[in-house]
Amino acid sequence: MKGFLLVFALVGTSLTQNPPPSQCYTSDLAAATAVLAQRIGLQNTTGIWKDYTILNYFLLDQWGQNPGSTQNILNCCNALDVFYGMLYPKGNYYCFSLKNLLYTGADPTSAFSISGTFEQYSFNCGAGLTTLLHENLPCVQRVVAGYQNTLKNCLTSFTLNVLHDPINQCQYLTQWENCFSAPFNTSICRSTASADTWWACESARRFGINRAINCVNSCDYVTGPPRAAEYLAEHHKIDETGTHLFKIPDYWDMVDGVKTLVKGAWMKD
Repeated sequence: MKGFLLVFALVGTSLTQNPPPSQCYTSDLAAATAVLAQRIGLQNTTGIWKDYTILNYFLLDQWGQNPGSTQNILNCCNALDVFYGMLYPKGNYYCFSLKNLLYTGADPTSAFSISGTFEQYSFNCGAGLTTLLHENLPCVQRVVAGYQNTLKNCLTSFTLNVLHDPINQCQYLTQWENCFSAPFNTSICRSTASADTWWACESARRFGINRAINCVNSCDYVTGPPRAAEYLAEHHKIDETGTHLFKIPDYWDMVDGVKTLVKGAWMKD
């Protein structure tokens, strides 16, 4: 366990550094990206820094692999640590700034979300993982594995809402925290007063806070996101077979060139 905690401490330290913008050498980024992909087993990195879903979805999948084992998680955390270690010593602090991501071809949603993914996994590899090791990591892994589509659709709803309706970003941040936390909050393997829902809420909050920078909220250790009970009453149900269903929040999107409020679907993965 001491060895694990040392790894987490190192990961958390490197991922949360916030040096001033400098430069981003394309050759250094390409080399670091290749090493990251090789270490985590990502087969195709084409467009990885233009489409946030490539890395975000892959890491989410890895967190749900082999419940009870930390092998995949530690592998990803250590790979991210090595990735940063290949960039920072050479002054490549500018690679994942919003300005540089936009300049190199990412759309605004992916630019914010790539930065958000690094913030999210700084927590997931640091304080979040340390906490889960003392709580209920296998349960969290089973939920992640069993609700991949629900969790990804929660993320899509959030990114579209803050893109098309930024004035209500704080509302959407809370909604996103609740949507991502809901499968953990209702899981049959969740123990009373465990950190499962807090972890999910804080992981989501870390992803979204750079897009909703003026919002102040926090995740409760027991209940998770703000107004969790109210959210679940409207977005969760159990059908006649005992299957849990989760409603994705309604979201704004462009339909035939017109900004339209789209009804979120009920998901059961």
